[in-house]
Amino acid sequence: MLRAFVAALLALAIFSGTLAAADGVFVRFENHDYVVKVGDKEQTISHRHVKVLDATGNEVPVQQLGELLKKDTKVELVEKDGKVVEIKIKK
Repeated sequence: MLRAFVAALLALAIFSGTLAAADGVFVRFENHDYVVKVGDKEQTISHRHVKVLDATGNEVPVQQLGELLKKDTKVELVEKDGKVVEIKIKK
């Protein structure tokens, strides 16, 4: 019984996507994509399939992205399976 439970738990861990987060700074928009600096490296993030959340956790409408994402805005990047899925604006 215990062996089956451990095997099922291990299978769930392998097949479920892993989430990771990294802190960075927004640099600029480039061809509708986001350029973010994490550490010393700039990273270009495709705008497709990425949600941008404000400091309260609400999704930012496309019309307001230019107002909220300005140069040197602190952000948190949430990655799933090696791809960024959320950009959270920090206070």
